[in-house]
Amino acid sequence: MITLSAGPLSLTFDPDYGGDITSLLAHGRELLYQTSWREHAQLAINDPAARLYSDPTSSWLERYRGGWQLLCPTAGAGGPDPSAPVLFHGEASRARWLVESSSPTAATLGVDLQTATLSIRRTIEVESESVTVADTVTNTGGSQCVFDFAHHLAFGADLLDGECVIESGATSFVKDWAYSGSPSLEVEIPWPPSGEDRVDIVANRPATGFEFGWLTGFERKWARVKNESNGLAVSLEWSDALPYAWVWQELDSSPGWPWFGRERVLAIEPSSTPTSGPRRQSSTRLLPGESVAIRMTVRVEAETADQFGQNGMP
Repeated sequence: MITLSAGPLSLTFDPDYGGDITSLLAHGRELLYQTSWREHAQLAINDPAARLYSDPTSSWLERYRGGWQLLCPTAGAGGPDPSAPVLFHGEASRARWLVESSSPTAATLGVDLQTATLSIRRTIEVESESVTVADTVTNTGGSQCVFDFAHHLAFGADLLDGECVIESGATSFVKDWAYSGSPSLEVEIPWPPSGEDRVDIVANRPATGFEFGWLTGFERKWARVKNESNGLAVSLEWSDALPYAWVWQELDSSPGWPWFGRERVLAIEPSSTPTSGPRRQSSTRLLPGESVAIRMTVRVEAETADQFGQNGMP
């Protein structure tokens, strides 16, 4: 594990497994989701003999500690190339990354994928009120490469401990086909559904609920989660290369493994593709030797007073 810090912010990442950002602390309070089985997840990462599951989805979830992952070249159980074998949530979220340089506030790391002709170089920089993750993805092969790219960023812990709301620059929300109630139809609703400028996520603990789908129609790529009980707030702003943002909400709801009705997590995941349906096609295509730069900034607010403008961003 490597820890970067500046002022009240501290970030820890694991280059040996997916480059996972496992913790983001603001004024000593954890913002990222931490799974209740993270001790077993770490054991399963370290010791193959301890692993209990072998199918692609379950094996990823078994080793899921929470936090923030990079999903590439596939996101979810689908993939941009129907003829290619799919590794759930992609190789980048499981691979060992090479740390090229590090300082107390920044690190550069990289990985060359084996399941796609892609090389990824990443810089993580921590400042006193923000974290910036800048990725450059290069096609090192001899033909066009089509791939998914998503930030699997899951919030929990102190950020969801109380009454929370979510705001974003999206104009509509589309329910994932498997959970829409009408699996043969695409269910798209205005965002926010209430007609106001925000949506209650956790009304009163222990509120329950499950949601999965994607935000779309962004005029500007941003979203914000605010805990109105303790004043913590986190805003995201990301590159136009990711036109969607997956939303996954698991609030003490799903009774089966591995959730068992005891997990509280809200994930907002900027992505190159919707979660499912006929529009499930990655927008990221690189010709041989071509690169794309993708950047995301996370700003942390730890004061009770709202320091944001009317559009939800500083």
